[in-house]
Amino acid sequence: MYEKEVILTVRSAWLSQNKKMPIMLSRTYQAFKAAGVSDEQAREAAEELAGFDARLIRLAVMTALILTGTITLVLKAFF
Repeated sequence: MYEKEVILTVRSAWLSQNKKMPIMLSRTYQAFKAAGVSDEQAREAAEELAGFDARLIRLAVMTALILTGTITLVLKAFF
């Protein structure tokens, strides 16, 4: 279940980056607004954090794929 959610999140992040649609973390935006930050600064900060979040998810997926491949090769070598 979790892997499917990660893959869908990575896919949606990839599509949004290629279509140049901004992704924004709404809770982060709301927190900045509650702290008294202007709309533009809160939006830009939330979008930037969302970009980092998408990159971290991609790294997690790539790491999982590499780990799966490595385990598969080790199992084939010994069994």
